[in-house]
Formats: sequence, C-alpha cells, structure tokens
Amino acid sequence: MKKSIFILLIISGFFIFSCNKEKVSNLDELKSTDALMFKNSMDKTEGDIAWRLWRKSRNCFGGIGICHIEKNSLKSNQTSSRDNVVIPVSYNDDFVVFNFSQDVSNFNVDELKFYIDEKLTLNMGEKMLIINEGVYDYDSNIGEFGGYKIPISFE
Repeated sequence: MKKSIFILLIISGFFIFSCNKEKVSNLDELKSTDALMFKNSMDKTEGDIAWRLWRKSRNCFGGIGICHIEKNSLKSNQTSSRDNVVIPVSYNDDFVVFNFSQDVSNFNVDELKFYIDEKLTLNMGEKMLIINEGVYDYDSNIGEFGGYKIPISFE
C-alpha cells in the first residue's frame, strides 16, 4: 500500500513538473515593451533635452512613457537608447517626436500606449518647458518604425 502511494506521488510530481515547464516556456514567448529602443536626435544645440523614457508610476524602470527630463549632459554618440534619449526642442515647437529604432509590428495598439504619469517641467533659461500628463497613441506614420508626437508648451 505504501509502495503504491509512493509511486502515485512520483507520477503526480512528474505530471505537475511537466505542466509547470510548459507554462514557463509560454512565458518566454510573452512580448515586453520594456526592451524597445528609441532613436536619439542630437543636434548639439542649446535646446537638446535628455528624456528618460520609462514610466514614472513604475519607478522609471518599465513601461513606455516619459519619467524625467533634463538638459542634455550626455556625451554619448549612441544612436538608440531607452534610459536617456536626446531630442532637441526649441521655443517654437508645439510637440516633440519620439521614433522607435526597431520594428514594433508584433505589438498591439494597447501595448504601445505612451504614458506621461504626471506633469513635467524643465527650466530652459528664458522659458519653462511643460509636458502635461496624458496617454498618447502610437503612430505608425512617424519615422521608419513609428513613434509618438507629444505636445509641449513653453511659459
């Protein structure tokens, strides 16, 4: 009797292990937007801004959005990044454009929403750059792989 219970437990263990292994392999196939990269657009002008492209609500380490902005202090010639993307702005601009540096066609529209979780400001010298809180849709017509057109203003 003890032998048959032991054998039953071993068979059950193998069955549970094989089911768990299948679930793990399915997890490997999940798509993650956290690995997507954006193109830098550095003009070396006074208006170059370094944009940290993560979500503030995820402690700046996940999701698609703007976590933080600052005047460009990057010395890198890197053409694509996620942590800090350098894109110039001028006082005449009504929006800033973020371009993906890779194909994102395997993601659905909801996965590619761009979030600004709270109003962001940056002192640009003469004026204050303002980016309001909001959710923005992916636009496949921007750049080679699509991107976002985010409204900005100056006060």
